[in-house]
Amino acid sequence: MTEIKIAGISNELKKKLTDKRITYVGARSSKLSASAVNTILESIKKKYLLNDAGDAIPVLAMLFQGGATARGCDGNMVISIYDKEFKLADIRKILKEASCNRAERKLARSLADQLHEVSVLMELDGNLYKKIQRTHLDKKFDQSEKSWMSDYQADNPNCPLQIRNLIVETFQSRKKNTPKKDK
Repeated sequence: MTEIKIAGISNELKKKLTDKRITYVGARSSKLSASAVNTILESIKKKYLLNDAGDAIPVLAMLFQGGATARGCDGNMVISIYDKEFKLADIRKILKEASCNRAERKLARSLADQLHEVSVLMELDGNLYKKIQRTHLDKKFDQSEKSWMSDYQADNPNCPLQIRNLIVETFQSRKKNTPKKDK
């Protein structure tokens, strides 16, 4: 039997991997790569004739804060901004063209801090705010807290821990209330 020798990792490869660590996105990642996000924002800008790719972020904030990241959300959701209408189905088509099919939540996680900042300015509550408020009637939340209360913020280290705990609590209550299917 022949012994196979495996070469070590070169210093050049180590440096390349270390330098690229920030842009690395694994196959099962919860976020999109920066290049994918930029491609999507540019595509939204082009399709809707926006002045800047950054103008797409308020569009996404309105959709995602309204529940567009939920699995059950159909493509008929429409929002209006910049004297234009934006349909979720069209945004999903752009995601698909960017090889990011059904990746609304991944896109939202990738832009989580920017979406929160825009949501505070536009006074957009997170898609879980009403559910959290109903289960915590004794608590009063300010606009910043309300804007954090979205399903895609659960793992964001910049989201306050108490809010992240409330978000995760809504996920756990869903599991408890979902009947198990018989096999």
